[in-house]
Amino acid sequence: MRKFLNQLLIFEWNLVKRWQGQKNPALSESGKELAQKWAEASIVAGFGKKFNSENYVPSEAIEIWSSDLDRAVDTAKIIADTWAKSDVGNGKDGLSKKDSSLKQFGEGSDEKSGNEFVDANISIQTDERLRERFLADWEGLTRKEIDKRWPGAISKRAFPTEAENDDQVVSRVLDWMGERAKKVSAPILVVSHGGLITCLEEYLGQPWKRLSNLRGRWFHLDKTLLLGDRVDYLGNI
Repeated sequence: MRKFLNQLLIFEWNLVKRWQGQKNPALSESGKELAQKWAEASIVAGFGKKFNSENYVPSEAIEIWSSDLDRAVDTAKIIADTWAKSDVGNGKDGLSKKDSSLKQFGEGSDEKSGNEFVDANISIQTDERLRERFLADWEGLTRKEIDKRWPGAISKRAFPTEAENDDQVVSRVLDWMGERAKKVSAPILVVSHGGLITCLEEYLGQPWKRLSNLRGRWFHLDKTLLLGDRVDYLGNI
């Protein structure tokens, strides 16, 4: 069984309540600090032990994947760097410095996959299919600005006609998941976006519920995709 943990991240536009979509602002200083806290909290919570709880052995690599948007990649780098410098995987928790060098699996690159970044001996692979939902004319606007131009649209989740619908978002993510499932058996950490996560949750029958910054969800892929628990290592932060 493969495990996918999608992680929502924080960056400057979240702090001013803008709808970011596929716009590509850099991760803010506040976002970097929160990503660091998440990485440290995940170690304290025994993140590696969760990976090893279902017959995974400590020597197995953990793949780290990210949306190709800068804010996601920067978050993934902070997590990878923190894990690599920690005692995670000291033979008990999954990742070790000896075994933490992640390689790109398979021959060559997938067509939609992007660069492979290397940070503290842990590689981070990117794919555009892990991007946030495309929101067309809403991107870059505040909730107040959207409500003024499209009254009631947010509460009804009536996205612009040109925006991606739920089926389109789910389709591209499932395409990526199926691709990885054919190539690897190691656990996977995915740094992605809130809109993508809630689309998958609803696809699997979960009512929509807001996902706070740097909280996530386990997804289990065996013969079918199954919904795991939401993950919160930061509490009230």
